[in-house]
Amino acid sequence: MATFQSYAGLISLLCITITIIKTLLGKSKRRGSLQGRLPPAPLALPIIGHLHLLAPIPHQALHKLAGRHGPLFRLSLGSVPCVVASSPETAREFLKTHDSVFSDRPVPAAVDYLTYGSADFFFAPYGPYWKFMKKLCVSELLGGRILDRMLPLRRDEIGRSLQRTRNRAEAGEPMDVGGELIRVANNVISVMAMGERCSGGADEADWVRKLVAETAELTGKFNLSDYVWFCKRLDLQGFGKRLEDLRERKEDQDSEIKLTRENIKAFIWDIFAAGTESSAITTEWAMAELINHPEILNRARKEIDSVVGKSRLVQESDIPDLPYLQAIVKETMMLHPAAPLIMRESSRDCEIQGYKIPARTRLFVNVWAIGRDPNLDQPN
Repeated sequence: MATFQSYAGLISLLCITITIIKTLLGKSKRRGSLQGRLPPAPLALPIIGHLHLLAPIPHQALHKLAGRHGPLFRLSLGSVPCVVASSPETAREFLKTHDSVFSDRPVPAAVDYLTYGSADFFFAPYGPYWKFMKKLCVSELLGGRILDRMLPLRRDEIGRSLQRTRNRAEAGEPMDVGGELIRVANNVISVMAMGERCSGGADEADWVRKLVAETAELTGKFNLSDYVWFCKRLDLQGFGKRLEDLRERKEDQDSEIKLTRENIKAFIWDIFAAGTESSAITTEWAMAELINHPEILNRARKEIDSVVGKSRLVQESDIPDLPYLQAIVKETMMLHPAAPLIMRESSRDCEIQGYKIPARTRLFVNVWAIGRDPNLDQPN
């Protein structure tokens, strides 16, 4: 044990020394061209940089840092250079004015493994393949013509869910609202993408929910190997075996519906992993906020009763005539965004608000903080 501790100490000392040398060399190379032009930054530590400042909840921690360093500041997360945008104006400049520079998405190790080396659509690098897949989604999956054609299927699935809810209520039985919302979102996406429901029974719905939940956990958790260069090939947090098991379970499900090509499997994974959880969580947050604000719930109910009446369910065609309900949805998405941080990566050097952002810099747009910006227009 003593020998191991000695070696561990020597390795740690060596790593710290190498990091300090690399940092000093990097600063000396950049001093002439970039000094005074980089965004402000907190004091960094060797090796880990500013990773210690992101606890316990990253988007909330970044919001506090923005209060001290401004709406645009930089961080070093391990060996990864980053910038953080925390205001509507700064986000607009990154994502709209300079969108061509920040179109690439960083690919964490977990995502790279589950998408077979970014063979999907969401994390594919910006280029011909990404453009083709976007065009395919718009024309064959999310276009107005397709959405209109799928309206009866969505209506049927929502009706099934409401009937299950009513049956539970009449029987005086508890109901897992989160699980039910996952089932509805999963079935709607499954019908639209493949023409059939895939969460029929409770056991099957539970299987899909666990798969999606574990995917969200593993792809959303902080992975040391994504940020500290000498940990790239080390599985210090034990993610490797869980990712392997998760992908095998996903492949088993895909094989049942005869999807064998990796890009198709990765694309299907995108649809279910992104569409299912985000839709269900946002709806659940809206319901929770309405329960905690009964006066808002009563006002929404009165609007629905006056527009829709009490003899039928709300239809998608009623939405334009329900402005108060629309405001509730918008405020829910603002207060509880499904993705509190938008992550991108610069493909080349770029100047933002007088600061130089070097190529291969990771961008974090703090959607959660922007939703709390006092200068942002709020729904009435």
